[in-house]
Amino acid sequence: MEFRFQADEYLYNQLIACGLREYDAKIYVALFGMGVASATELHESTGIPRGRVYETLSYLQEKQFINSEGTSPIMYRVEDIRLTYSAFQNDLNTKTRMLYLSLLKLEDLHHPMKFPQDSVPILTEGGIENQFRLMCRRAKSEIVILCNDAELLKRFSADLHKIRKKVDVEVIVPEPEMATELSLPCYMVKDAVDKSLFNPMGTDYPDSMLLQIYTDMRNMFIICNKDGRMNGFYMQNPLHEEYIIKTLHQNITRIKYL
Repeated sequence: MEFRFQADEYLYNQLIACGLREYDAKIYVALFGMGVASATELHESTGIPRGRVYETLSYLQEKQFINSEGTSPIMYRVEDIRLTYSAFQNDLNTKTRMLYLSLLKLEDLHHPMKFPQDSVPILTEGGIENQFRLMCRRAKSEIVILCNDAELLKRFSADLHKIRKKVDVEVIVPEPEMATELSLPCYMVKDAVDKSLFNPMGTDYPDSMLLQIYTDMRNMFIICNKDGRMNGFYMQNPLHEEYIIKTLHQNITRIKYL
């Protein structure tokens, strides 16, 4: 199909960019120039195979780009552009809503725990353990750990003993009894500190936090429990991490009997 006017070619390309198929755009542009045309005339004008012309006309009429009148032959013309725009917008809104609902279902299936924006979820136990050890290796000066689960911390005790030779390690627990189960120096926060620090920021399951690790006031990795399964997420938010660590430094005391 050769375009008579440059504007027709521009319109054709814009319609393709908006999601119309090649044949849809060709017939729609042709009808604008022809005013009224039969399927046979559109076939002859555009070079589109006759069978595909009927298929395309049916689609365009369904989407309210064109309308038809008469019989033997049926004549086609473009619909009022305001009606076409409104129908196109409604169709787009419906598809957008369907996409959003589908994405929600996928998120619920694969990411049952809701994670903070800009975080990186890590949902396998092996991946979580690997990320904890990588956090320790990346640390250059300091590691701060807030722990609600002594058993989980014991799992990483060998890594922490090894890294203590290179950087400062502070383990903060909510109850002094937990310190007796660990072979590491442990600390507690003073009563003035909000105990919400022991809950993961921004998740839907604040009581499920098992462990938080902060390195060098820049990186944070949180391990939570959801329905008996470990979930983790990694974040890098220097302003938040620096605030948390400075608050802790000013408000922790070492548990004396360790």
